[in-house]
Amino acid sequence: MRILITAHSGCNNTKENSFEHIYSAIESNVDIIEIDIDISNDNILVLSHDPFIFEKSGHFEKTSNISSEILKSNGIITLESVLKKINMTIPLNLDLKSIEVIEPTIKLLKRLNYTNNIIFSGCNSDWVTKIRSLSDEYGVFLNSQEFENLAKENYKNFIRTFIKTAIKTGAIGLNLNYRLCSKELVYQAHLNGLFVQAWTVDKEQDMKNLIKMNVDGITTHNPLLLKKVDDFCE
Repeated sequence: MRILITAHSGCNNTKENSFEHIYSAIESNVDIIEIDIDISNDNILVLSHDPFIFEKSGHFEKTSNISSEILKSNGIITLESVLKKINMTIPLNLDLKSIEVIEPTIKLLKRLNYTNNIIFSGCNSDWVTKIRSLSDEYGVFLNSQEFENLAKENYKNFIRTFIKTAIKTGAIGLNLNYRLCSKELVYQAHLNGLFVQAWTVDKEQDMKNLIKMNVDGITTHNPLLLKKVDDFCE
């Protein structure tokens, strides 16, 4: 079974959250493109991985404290501009950076009639619940972070709790740090009808290990390497 390849923001040594990164991912023939979604202090949805770093000064600031005008003047692009360019031609993984972006993102998608090829990630259980209360049109992955301490204490309980929470909240799958992944986790997730997406995987041996575990998808900065590895493992 061929895995789904998600191009991480900044793939192929491009600038993160830029049209350069998006077009490079498309040229690499990936299945999904990941972009980070945040919001400016004047409520414009932008592609940014919080905190925002001013390139010239190196100053750090929360994206939500900066105006969209200043962000745009520093090379930040808006989610609306990306959606209009892509126009549902390739799936987008919207990696949400705060709970505050959920409602305006869904409103924007509906205003643009963007009904297909959207996946939400970066979500803890409360975020998944909020998304599901607003819309059932889009796939949502439950992230592993809130369960990572449990993974260290009792891995079997981690698997059980992670899967149970995903089902309860209405997530379609698990999105986890690849170091937490195992064949048993993937097996149990699949038994319960859940997808498994591992991030962020850039080394060849790690890619091979995850493919052997039968994960459904891998997020990587190096999609061309992953395509070669996946072809070799088929």
